[in-house]
Amino acid sequence: MKKAGEILKSLLDEEGKRNAHLYSSFFRGWQKIVGTSLAEHSRVYDIKNKILLVEVDHPGWLQRLHFKKRAILRLVRKLYPELDIHDLKGKVVLSFSAYSKELPQRAKDIYPADDKRLAEIDRIVSGVKEGELRERLKTLFLGALQKEKDSGTGRSPGIGPDSNRSGSS
Repeated sequence: MKKAGEILKSLLDEEGKRNAHLYSSFFRGWQKIVGTSLAEHSRVYDIKNKILLVEVDHPGWLQRLHFKKRAILRLVRKLYPELDIHDLKGKVVLSFSAYSKELPQRAKDIYPADDKRLAEIDRIVSGVKEGELRERLKTLFLGALQKEKDSGTGRSPGIGPDSNRSGSS
């Protein structure tokens, strides 16, 4: 597993900046890919292992997403070949709203962290200009902190005042 510091370093180097722009462009282009009606009820929440992970706000929209899966994947591969997406998986999150601007608070509620760590995460992501990308990065960092806490280590290497910034495992 990569340390948060390694992830941050990759985001801040030139290739990382290009990737950040690519992901930002992709997230902003979701409506163009799936159409207005489906975009109003869905959002991409992650890309893992070449799989596009999408949340929808109702089981009917999940069915619609699956019905359009091949066309969506074809268009994603055409518009964003660098992402190398091979599959799409969806899940229903009844409390989700595509227009919600509460991501930072939601992430904080889901992944509680102490004030020092939250301030450090804010400092780290403050250089990312794209708002939605910045908030998603915060969510990823908070999720990494929670994973570390759940695994019993109680801290996430690479985040916080006691972290080792060398990037070594």
